[in-house]
Amino acid sequence: MFNLNFTICLIKNLKLDQKPIIFSLTNHIELIILSSKYQETYIQQKLEHQEIEYGISNWGNLLGRLTEQAVATLRLSNIFGKPSFRYYSQISFIKQILDSNLNLTAVNDRYESLLKRKDGKELIDTICEFIKCNMSVNQTAHNLFVHRNTLNNRLLRIKKLFELDPKNTEDLFQLFIGYISFYYRQTL
Repeated sequence: MFNLNFTICLIKNLKLDQKPIIFSLTNHIELIILSSKYQETYIQQKLEHQEIEYGISNWGNLLGRLTEQAVATLRLSNIFGKPSFRYYSQISFIKQILDSNLNLTAVNDRYESLLKRKDGKELIDTICEFIKCNMSVNQTAHNLFVHRNTLNNRLLRIKKLFELDPKNTEDLFQLFIGYISFYYRQTL
């Protein structure tokens, strides 16, 4: 028995001239099995200037695991809003955290209840932007087009709702992982 290594590329809405092995997962998502670095390079060149969502697994020979990696990459890139997250190696740490046995039920429940509130999306966006801005109140307020005092009031509401202080690194980490976990379960 010989051992072949593959990489999986999960792509939405791609039309290729050169066809590797392709399976349709849904109407808009194709699973592409690449068996050479040449094919991977070719696809990267085709995708470079297109607005197409895709996730690429590591190389290996277990197609099921590689498919899971490609799907996870696509899902997490959507959650982070970072189309630059294309490779499983870029998100593998976060995926390992999501696969661990962390008890995020309380945080996830609070995110669920936030979505039902009138100001819920605003508060979730505030958490996300605060994380993206590395806890900088000035930069977050600037990016959200709000005054510092407005941002501080939102952060206080978040602290009360979650019983976690976004200005505390450990608490913010729980908010961040909870956010990812909550949306990861709902994507794709």
